[in-house]
Amino acid sequence: MSLDPEQTRLRSKTLTVPAATFLATLQLTAASRDIFMRAVVAFALISALLGMLQVASGGSFNLGIYDQIHEGFPIGFFANRNHEADLLLIAIPLSARVLLLQRWPRQVQTIGILGLSSLFAVSVVATQSRTGIALAPIALIGALVIWRGNIRDRVSWLSAAIVATMSVAAFAVLNLTPIGRQAFHRFSSVGDDLRPHIWDATWAAIKNFWPAGSGVGTFPPVYNMFEDLDWVGSSWVNHAHNDYLELALVAGLPAVLLIIAYFVIAAVALTRRLSFPLRGQRYAATAGIVILAGHSITDYPLRTFALLTLFAFFSALLYPSREARARRSGSRGYGRASRSSEFRND
Repeated sequence: MSLDPEQTRLRSKTLTVPAATFLATLQLTAASRDIFMRAVVAFALISALLGMLQVASGGSFNLGIYDQIHEGFPIGFFANRNHEADLLLIAIPLSARVLLLQRWPRQVQTIGILGLSSLFAVSVVATQSRTGIALAPIALIGALVIWRGNIRDRVSWLSAAIVATMSVAAFAVLNLTPIGRQAFHRFSSVGDDLRPHIWDATWAAIKNFWPAGSGVGTFPPVYNMFEDLDWVGSSWVNHAHNDYLELALVAGLPAVLLIIAYFVIAAVALTRRLSFPLRGQRYAATAGIVILAGHSITDYPLRTFALLTLFAFFSALLYPSREARARRSGSRGYGRASRSSEFRND
């Protein structure tokens, strides 16, 4: 049911790559999943370095990929600094997982994790994404849990509290720098943000189209019907800047039920026991899901193909790898061979 069936059909095709990624990840071995993580960290590092070049050039260098609305900010390979911040945040726990796989002394691994985490965290502040900055402690705590190796360890909880405290202190120090002052000044201008007005208009539209919804892909024209004319400007509102509200508008009650079902299924998956080598993957995936789901409250990261595909990858990581399932199903020969391979790679 849609006001624009053709647009809805086109939007449904955008799920092809994420769905394929989810299904493929379920069939991957633990070692192959780690290779994917390495690729993501490498891509995030290149994007962060590109962002530094974009800032240094004053916005004159952006590779000409997109028409920029955030010129002068580090946006990497994205068109939106908020989405660049999401990638950098995701890379923090993933980099901890990747570095722990290296056959290096523990001290060298720790220094590497601290170095990469600091680089990505500072790059997030440079994007001046408010929600990205607010989510940074979650990414850092995720990296800490992966480094510790067990979330049930009391030391992990104590360390997490220390990391949260140090994050606040680090942000206070960053506030002394020009980039930090500019970033944190944006928090004082929240009252001037258009998002609350967009949410009000979206909520009014939801009430008019509930419970069936207006149809996936119909947000812009439907929003225009309920937009407050006092806030109409030169910018075009393409999304609700809250994916939960937008889904409730375009897909109605079915979308709300599916969102609830997703989090219930994910919670049940997290309660399943995994072998120690696979816990790091699950911790990294959980941190990534929390970051993307959290940022979806104030933006639309899952409307970006790269981040949506990562979300599908993380969702699949909540489930055992191929060799782990084979061992559970009683494939003895395959299980023994895979087990040695899994521990060798972890």
